[in-house]
Amino acid sequence: MHHRDRGHRGQRGGLRRPLRHHAGAALRRRTAGQDVAREAARIERYGGRCHPFDPPLAIYDEARRLAGEFGGYYLDHFQSAAHAEDWRAGGLAGALVAQVVQASGGPPDWVVVGAGTGATSATLGRYLRYHNHPTRLVVIDPENSAYLPGWATGYHGYSTGMPSRIEGIGRPRTEPAFLPNVVDLMLPVPDGASVAVMRHLATTTGWRAGPSTGTNLWGALRMAARLRQRGERGTLAALVCDGADAYAGSYYDDAWVRERKLDPEPYRMVLERFLTRGVWVEPWVGGPGESLAAR
Repeated sequence: MHHRDRGHRGQRGGLRRPLRHHAGAALRRRTAGQDVAREAARIERYGGRCHPFDPPLAIYDEARRLAGEFGGYYLDHFQSAAHAEDWRAGGLAGALVAQVVQASGGPPDWVVVGAGTGATSATLGRYLRYHNHPTRLVVIDPENSAYLPGWATGYHGYSTGMPSRIEGIGRPRTEPAFLPNVVDLMLPVPDGASVAVMRHLATTTGWRAGPSTGTNLWGALRMAARLRQRGERGTLAALVCDGADAYAGSYYDDAWVRERKLDPEPYRMVLERFLTRGVWVEPWVGGPGESLAAR
């Protein structure tokens, strides 16, 4: 287990014609577990055009090339995402802390989030440090993503070259908006676990969420188990990120999940054991998500 000391607080490319408002997107031709046709249909519904392309790491340059070819503008939201919100004023981070304070009388001890562009974790981490909250930030990462190994090694240019199977989070490279110095702990989450938790949430509460919410909640439960094992108490906060409307034919479809080898069953058993008996046992030793990673 790697741990990091707290220091001082402190793929899809787009192109657009400015006048005619035509938009386009370069999409990975093959996504590991995601439905490219569904993604393309959502873009085309608003008049956009899609350009399937491989490999994942080359999609950035291909988006720039397309912008030049069509006289458009490359909307590199990965580059600018960390600056899209004033993290000092509050926004998402302030609202989250305020809700926890109202519910428990104080700020959370831990906040658990995922990383897509990296902007959410950057905003939360900077807000918590700016306002001198004692809250520590945990970022969870799905399989194939570059964020956790890049954070653990200290190499911001780390890349895996592989697409994430959990829509909305995980990247084949460490994106510019991700700020590793505001992250206290990182936790790998198996993709099957993300599916297991999102389905468990729907079954037990009626809240039908998407796979990145499953990833977040698995991370929060794993942290709760860690605190319990250490005899510690604390408040954990996690985000419900996405609704389920877009996933009825994918992550909620058993045949789709089987085809992509996203078996949730071993992780469902982990959940059931923990939620009923308070005991956390990983499905296998040395498998993805077996240990916390920190530096």
